[in-house]
Amino acid sequence: MVAQIISENDLLPYSASQLPPGPYLVFAPHPDDETLGMGGTIALAISKGIAVHVVFVTNGDMGGNPDIRRDEAMEAADILGIDKIFHLGIGDRKVFSQMLPESFLDEIITETEPNTIFLPSFQEIHPDHRATTHKLLTFLEKRAYRFELWFYELNRQGEINRLIDISSVLDVKESAIECYASQLEQLDYKLHALCLNSMRSITLARDIEYAEGFWCHDAGKSISPEKYYFSQVLKYISPSQKVIWADAASANDNKAIADKKSFIAPAYSNQLRRLRDKVNNQAATLLSYFKLSTELAKHINEKTDEVRS
Repeated sequence: MVAQIISENDLLPYSASQLPPGPYLVFAPHPDDETLGMGGTIALAISKGIAVHVVFVTNGDMGGNPDIRRDEAMEAADILGIDKIFHLGIGDRKVFSQMLPESFLDEIITETEPNTIFLPSFQEIHPDHRATTHKLLTFLEKRAYRFELWFYELNRQGEINRLIDISSVLDVKESAIECYASQLEQLDYKLHALCLNSMRSITLARDIEYAEGFWCHDAGKSISPEKYYFSQVLKYISPSQKVIWADAASANDNKAIADKKSFIAPAYSNQLRRLRDKVNNQAATLLSYFKLSTELAKHINEKTDEVRS
């Protein structure tokens, strides 16, 4: 058994990725999240003939007048070239506590026929961002939909395994961000978004100055998106442990596999079992934290509503 701490290229892509197959269906918790998080990728995809549709989950009422925010979203969509936008109309900070309009979501998916769905990263700070991903994944799993799932960054860097070079369309993203004047009056979201995009180019070629990072769930049905994502987080905690088996027979040959295991069992079986248990416990702790944080957000929202009423 060889213990070795993993290198940078096991944690980040070192080359720009190809765009996933379209059409795209992007779920944005608030009007502006689609542009701040992945406006460059949207513009790039549309320039290559890929249809992009956006679903705004909340009306953004705690961040400004919902009518103004809807108009701003329309202006940004026109600049980016988005084909169609939809509004679920849920109140700010109520995504986790309210039911999704599932019939409407079914209609949206039937109409847009997406091959790739985009959701916020699991490690987003804002509770609506995390709740959007949690609720949508639950909805999609119940209906056994099968798409490529890509998770995009907004408030912070998350885990990524794809980088899209947006240098050629940065001006389009900037123009679309500027449509959200009501939000830029409160905070310089444009600066924050572009700083994140600049930082994401650090592992790419020098001529790539801006990139958007994504986590693509490319593990198939063998593991849930949450567990697959947080298995990447665990790579920072423990050095990789590798067991080099003898080249005996085909991986499908059960007898050969059993022989290999019995060959190393006296020396390594206890260590492997302890390592497996440690990793499983750490993954369970991270998932429990994620669920607890969403429950706490729901509780805070309920208490806030009580105080206001």
